[in-house]
Amino acid sequence: MPDRVDITVITKNSLRYHAGLEHLLNAFESLKEFTPTHWGLDERAPNPYNRNELIAAVSSLKSNVYLPGIHRRQAPRYQAYFSARNEDLNYVSVEFGASLKQKDLPKVFALGDALAKQLEAEFGNVHLVWLEASQEYCASGEITAEELQKYGLTPVCARTWFGSDIVNMIGRERLSHSGAIIQDTPWGGIQLDLAPHPWESNVETLSRNQLSVMKHLEPSGVFGDYTKFLEYKPGANWKPILHQTSPLKV
Repeated sequence: MPDRVDITVITKNSLRYHAGLEHLLNAFESLKEFTPTHWGLDERAPNPYNRNELIAAVSSLKSNVYLPGIHRRQAPRYQAYFSARNEDLNYVSVEFGASLKQKDLPKVFALGDALAKQLEAEFGNVHLVWLEASQEYCASGEITAEELQKYGLTPVCARTWFGSDIVNMIGRERLSHSGAIIQDTPWGGIQLDLAPHPWESNVETLSRNQLSVMKHLEPSGVFGDYTKFLEYKPGANWKPILHQTSPLKV
């Protein structure tokens, strides 16, 4: 079992409009085992979960500084937060810890799929983390919307989503010949898996396959250099994603 599982989804869509929040919460509520129990206007999420209260409070915010929290404090537990903006890219981050069981892992990927589909992910991943793995592997799934825009992509994880803008930058042919398992997404992007059933994989398989796939993808020049903390460097060919943020349709 991994020590931790992280989900990250970066989207062009607003997470302060009512419709965007509806899509976000639809994803969290799509699996009854992962229904939130608490929420709040910061990562502490002190309030009992109430969908209507969350939507009303977040959609009335006047500032972009908030990172509202969504938690589940019953097993399987998670902590999640999201950027609530009407402009620029938004992101959602979910972390599952020690309460996760092997039988839960396929459903964690299903939650990631639901978030990616509901928010039409421009970039995102499900990252299985083993603490005994290399720091480079462990950190490969960590990224914010701001970092993406400034520096480019992080290495692919167990499952990764690319929107159409990023697919065009990398090149569909390059992705197809990377050795990874890829399939088209309903919103015009690509889902990339490092193994046929990534939730069944171990750290050796995923880290080995990550290195192999990245040998094919890195020459695209759109992956940032995140190896030195606070000394990140942009990919040579990376271009920030145009972000005419708009509300999703309910």
